[in-house]
Amino acid sequence: MKPQHLRPLLPTRSKPPDAAPISLPAATLRRIMLHATTAPGAAPAYGRAQANIGGRGLCFGIARFCQSDGSLGRYLTECHAVDPTVFADIFGPDAAALLTTTNAPDEAARLAPVAGDDLWSPIWIKRFKSAAQHVPFQDMQFKTAADVVLTPLLSLAARFGLRSERGLAILADRAVLLGVNATKTLIEGALARNTPEGQQIAILAGLAATSDLAGRAPMLVAEPGLSDAPLDLMGVAA
Repeated sequence: MKPQHLRPLLPTRSKPPDAAPISLPAATLRRIMLHATTAPGAAPAYGRAQANIGGRGLCFGIARFCQSDGSLGRYLTECHAVDPTVFADIFGPDAAALLTTTNAPDEAARLAPVAGDDLWSPIWIKRFKSAAQHVPFQDMQFKTAADVVLTPLLSLAARFGLRSERGLAILADRAVLLGVNATKTLIEGALARNTPEGQQIAILAGLAATSDLAGRAPMLVAEPGLSDAPLDLMGVAA
């Protein structure tokens, strides 16, 4: 059965262009994405699966990697690269077709069924949830999330003075829920340059709190475990 192309209920992420490597340490990126997606003391939602909400196909994991925008295919490619044997064991004889479909160059092809079943069908969701139990694939969720939702925002964040772990975590939260392009529009429309970062953070958190997609942004304003010190965003234009 072909997937239904419904009008999106939420803004979607466009497939981000390949970006230069982030200069931030891996541990910093992981901490930012962990806070952006997971409440303190809670387990990350590695196995979260959303079934074709808004016609986006399967959206999976901590950052809701989706078929429609190619982020799911990017995540699966990272998983296959880090452990091809386990990847093949979990996804079976259709593993290659899964990679081909989710990395197709256009959205309609990415949303196509694999081996006769939509990726949000029970048989595929069961496989994805099995993959979510494999620690290297869990680690790849953080890496891919940083690549997909944080890297495309770094230059804009720097221009608006958002350079701390806390500021970037709030941006990551917005990008996970709204999409990268919608988050860029939000920053450009709501923030003014040459404004202290604390004020920028308060504005973004306040807007999130009054929206239908509050996410974690309101809590991140004062959440312990995030640094307020400016990060060295090497190579990112201010």
